[in-house]
Amino acid sequence: TLSSIYDENKYVYTDLRVKDTYTPFNTYFGVKVKPLFNLLIDAYVNYKYIDNQYFYVNKKYYAPSVADSILYTNRFNVAYSQATLLKIGARANYNIRNIVNVELKGAYNGWDVATEDYAWNKPKWEWSLNSDVRFTRNFNVSANLFYVGERFAKLGDTAVRMNPYADINLAASYSYTKQFTVFAKLNNILNTKYEMYYGYRVQGVNALVGVAYSFK
Repeated sequence: TLSSIYDENKYVYTDLRVKDTYTPFNTYFGVKVKPLFNLLIDAYVNYKYIDNQYFYVNKKYYAPSVADSILYTNRFNVAYSQATLLKIGARANYNIRNIVNVELKGAYNGWDVATEDYAWNKPKWEWSLNSDVRFTRNFNVSANLFYVGERFAKLGDTAVRMNPYADINLAASYSYTKQFTVFAKLNNILNTKYEMYYGYRVQGVNALVGVAYSFK
C-alpha cells in the first residue's frame, strides 16, 4: 500500500500510484537451538518469487528551459520488476533474567531481478548488535550498532554505487513513575555522513533529550 511504502521511504513523491505486488511462491525454513540456558540461536532460509516487486529510484524531470534536458531529484518513484529473493539469516540472543539482553543478528539478501540491472537501494549484507541493560528497576541503558552493505541507486540508465555504512547509537531512560519517564539519546556517534537513500545524507552526531508521560 502507499501507506506502507511511506513507512519505508518518506521521500517518495506524492504522485506515486501503487501497483499490486503478488508473491505466489514463498518458502521458509528455520531452526532454533538453545545450547545454554540463557542463549538462544536461530537461523533461517527464505526464498520468494515476487511479481511486481517495487524498487526506489530517483524521480526524473524534464527541464523546460533546456532542450532535451533531464534532471534527477532527491524525490523517489518506484520501478517494478519480477524478482526472486533468497534471504539467509541468523540471530543469537543472550538474556540474563531480563536484566541484560544482547542480540546479534545478520542476513544475506540475494536478489535476482528480471528487468532491472540491480535491486535498487537493497543491500546484499546487513547486520546489527543490540544490547539493553537494566541497572535498576527504573534506570535502563541501551546501545545499537548496525551495518548496511553497498547498494545501487538508479539515475536514468546509470547505476550509482552507494557505500556501505555503520552507525552506533546510545540511549538511556529513567522512569520516575509508571507514567513519567525522562530519556536521552545520542545518535550517529561515529559521525559518518552516509546516505540511506541517494540524495539524503543523514545528520552527523546528534543528541535528543526529552520526557514522556502516559495518561493510562
